[in-house]
Amino acid sequence: MKTCLPILSGFLLIALLVFDSCSSGKKSFVRGNYFDAVMTSTNRLRRDQDHKKSVETLREAYPLAVAYYEDQAKAALASNVQFKWSNVVNAYSTINVMYDEIRRSPGALRVIPNPVNYYDKLADAKQQAAAERYDAGVAALAVNNRDKAKEAYRHFQQVEAFVPGFKDVQDMLKAALWAATVKVLVEPIPVQTRNIGVSADFFNDKVSEFLHSTSINEFVKFYTLKEAQTINLTPDHVVKISFDEFAVGEVFLYEKEYALVRDSIVMATYVAQTPVTDKPADGTDKPKDTEKSQDQPKDEKPVDEKKEEPKEQPKDDKKEEPKDDKSDKPKDEEPLPGDDDFEEKIDEKDRVTVCHIPPGNPAAKHTLTISKNALAAHLAHGDVLGKCEDEKGKGNQPDKKNDNKGKGSGNGGAQIASTMRFDKLFNAAEALNGQLSITDDTVKVYGSVKATYYYSRKTTTSKGLVNFQIVELPSNRILAVEKMPGEFVWVSEWATFNGDERALTPRQLQISKQKEQLPPQPQELFIEFTRPIYDQLTTKLREFYKNY
Repeated sequence: MKTCLPILSGFLLIALLVFDSCSSGKKSFVRGNYFDAVMTSTNRLRRDQDHKKSVETLREAYPLAVAYYEDQAKAALASNVQFKWSNVVNAYSTINVMYDEIRRSPGALRVIPNPVNYYDKLADAKQQAAAERYDAGVAALAVNNRDKAKEAYRHFQQVEAFVPGFKDVQDMLKAALWAATVKVLVEPIPVQTRNIGVSADFFNDKVSEFLHSTSINEFVKFYTLKEAQTINLTPDHVVKISFDEFAVGEVFLYEKEYALVRDSIVMATYVAQTPVTDKPADGTDKPKDTEKSQDQPKDEKPVDEKKEEPKEQPKDDKKEEPKDDKSDKPKDEEPLPGDDDFEEKIDEKDRVTVCHIPPGNPAAKHTLTISKNALAAHLAHGDVLGKCEDEKGKGNQPDKKNDNKGKGSGNGGAQIASTMRFDKLFNAAEALNGQLSITDDTVKVYGSVKATYYYSRKTTTSKGLVNFQIVELPSNRILAVEKMPGEFVWVSEWATFNGDERALTPRQLQISKQKEQLPPQPQELFIEFTRPIYDQLTTKLREFYKNY
C-alpha cells in the first residue's frame, strides 16, 4: 500500500505526493504521523466525499497535526539554535500545505470547514531565515578555504530560495562558487610528427568538447590552454597528456601458398539408356523364356559346360601368364623408385588410358591417362578406351581388338562404338517382338578437384602509449598517473588461384575476387588509434573528479 510522506528540503516544505490507493489514513494516524493521515484522508475524500473511515481520520488527525507544528515553531523561536528561523519556516509551510489540500477537497472541507493557515507569519519568517543564512554564508566565505567556500555557496542558495534577490546574494553566489571550484587546465597533447605529417588537433578538440559538455562536478571546471591564457588563469590542477611512444603506418606483409583438395565433387553427369522388358498382359514371364531360348535350347546342358569351365580355365591362365609378363623381374616383386616402369605400374592400380577426342575437332585427338572415376564421363562424350591409333604407330587402322567395330579413327571410331551399343539394344528389342523399352537414367560421376591458392594479407598498424598525469599546483604534487595504450590495425587481403575454383571455400573464393587496397592516410591512422586513448582519458577524468 502506498503512503504519503512530507518532504522537507532545508527551509522549504514540499507538498507530498498523494496517491490513488484506497487508504483512509487510519494506519498513519495510529502510528502518530498526523500530517500523513491528514493528506491521505483528504485525498480519499476528494474522490469519495462520504467515505466514513476517511471522515473520522481527518476529523481526529487535523487538530493534532496543526498543534504539533505550531509547537515546533514556538519551540524554535524560544531557542538559541542556529538557523531557528529556518525551522519556523518549515513548520509554517507544513501547516499551509494542509490548508491548501483541504481547500481543494470538497469532502474534506465539509469535515474541516475552517482550516488554519500561517501565510501572514510565513513571509516575515522567510525574511528572518534569509538574513541568518546570509550571515552564515558571509562568515564561511571569509575563511578562504575551499570546503568553507562550498558551505557558503549552499547558504547563499538557501537565501535565494527564501527571498529571491535578497541583498547582493547573486554576487555572493558567484564569489562562493569561484572560491569552491577547482580550476583544471588540460594541456594539449604534443605530437612529434617525425616526418609523417600528423596532427593531434582532432584529439585535443574531442577532449575539450567532452570537458565543456559533460557535467562531472559543479565544483570542478576545466579549461583549455587558450581559455586559461585569455583570462590569465592560475589553475589549481594541470592535466598533462604526452606520448611516451607512437608509430603510424607500420606495414607487415604475409603471403602463403595453399594446396587445396576437395573430394566428392560432381565431375560430370550423363544419361544412360537401359533396356527394360515389358511383362505381357496375361501375366506370364514369356519374354524371359524367350531370351533363354535364343541363347540356348532347353534340352542342351549349359550347366555341365559351366561346371567344366572352372576346371580348364586355371590351366589356360597359368600357361598364358608367362607369355604376357614382359618384365625380367619376378611377378610378385613390387617396383621400386628409380625403376623405369615404377610410375606406370603404380598408376595401373587406379588409372586408365583413353584416347581423348575433342568434340568438333577429332583431328586433335590425343592419349590421356585419367582416374577410373572419370572414365565413364570420358566415354560418354566420345573418348575411346586405350591409346590413340596414331600413337600406336598404326596410322588410321583400327585396333585389332576393335576389328569387329568397323574401320575409321578419331571421333568416327567413337561414333561407331556408340552406334554398335544402340544397335545391340534395338536388335534385342526386335528379338523380343517389341517387348523391350529404353529408359533414361541420369548418372553422376564424382571425383576430386584441386587448386593452388596464393593468399596475401597486408596489415598496417598504428599504435601509441600516452602518459596521463594530474598535478596539483603550486606544490607540483602528482595526484594521479596512468599509462594509456591505443592501437589500430588496418587490414587488406587478397588472393589468386590456379586450378578448379570448386576446391575453394566460399570465404577463399570471396577473397580471390578482392584486390590489394591502399591504406588510409597517416592522419586518419593517427586519429583511429587515439580513439581508445580518448575513451580511457575521459573515463579517468570523470571518476577522479566526480566527488572532488
